[in-house]
Amino acid sequence: MGYANIDLARFICALLVIIIHTSPFENAYSVAQFYIEDVLARVAVPLFYAITGFLFFRKLTYKNGKIVRSRDNCKKLLRYCKKTAFLYLSWSFAYIVIILIPLWYRTGYWGVHLFKDCLAIILFKGTYYHLWYLLSLVYAIPLLYGLLCFFDFKKIGTIVIALWICECLTYSYSWVCTEQITLIIFISSRMPIIFDALFRAVPLLAIGAFISQYQPNWHFLHKCGTALFAFLIYAFEASILYFFSPNSGNYSYLFSSPLLTFTWLLLLISTTQRNVAPQSQTLYREMSLSIYCLHPMVIEILHLCGVPNGVPIWISVTLFSTGFAAGWSLWKRWLRRKLLRHSYVSASDKM
Repeated sequence: MGYANIDLARFICALLVIIIHTSPFENAYSVAQFYIEDVLARVAVPLFYAITGFLFFRKLTYKNGKIVRSRDNCKKLLRYCKKTAFLYLSWSFAYIVIILIPLWYRTGYWGVHLFKDCLAIILFKGTYYHLWYLLSLVYAIPLLYGLLCFFDFKKIGTIVIALWICECLTYSYSWVCTEQITLIIFISSRMPIIFDALFRAVPLLAIGAFISQYQPNWHFLHKCGTALFAFLIYAFEASILYFFSPNSGNYSYLFSSPLLTFTWLLLLISTTQRNVAPQSQTLYREMSLSIYCLHPMVIEILHLCGVPNGVPIWISVTLFSTGFAAGWSLWKRWLRRKLLRHSYVSASDKM
């Protein structure tokens, strides 16, 4: 079963991430900038996580609310981790060669110590500032898989709520009492990707995993109403932090983010678009990934070309990234068709 709305949502989320990284409205009215960039656009990454959890964990076999420890399930886990790790390492190599090595060379950061630091960055931080998301999936998917092998969803719920509270206390509410949680501080400072995987990715992935197995039998209007209500709560919490707290720019992961993510994903999978060509779904899916991985490189290149910050850089990055992603996906589709046609002709000649 295909989910056209999910593929379209991932594409929109990739465009929202561009807004976060280009800050097109930084010179506009500050409150308007806050609600566009720090409220609406910040929905993207939590929704990315939940969608990934839904799409992966729905493929597995369960018994009594736990993942069956079978060879088939293990194969699916290994296949996903290999694919994600390959994607992460491929893009890491591109960013290291095209952006980081020239930067290190210009700043004199060169020598044997560079390779040791580079290896640590690749394994425990994320090569470039957006690639942490892919690396966190490499760690978080096996973590949640292991938890679901031993605990059912009811017990997992208690665990992920505790993890999410720790995440909020070290991110959006870091000004409250974070300095007293020494173990969390140690993990987040020494191995940030492990922290992100455990305290951030696992709870959000668990939302998608739960929905893949247990979908509330709500009426469509009920789902729309709860999705709208969840967004209003999320916007209200972000507003309280913005106007009345020392928090500065950390609005992606709030106490209300899981509720928002849950209701929006539930609405997405319950409103399947009909008469949507499979090619369009595949195109949206491939483009969203390419846009997410490519756009920081486009930002750096356009900055070198003198494109000013604000709306010009946002529009330019969006157009270039979307155009390249569409061209790359269509070229891959054409190449696959050509290879299939060639293999068909070769097989016919042998008959």
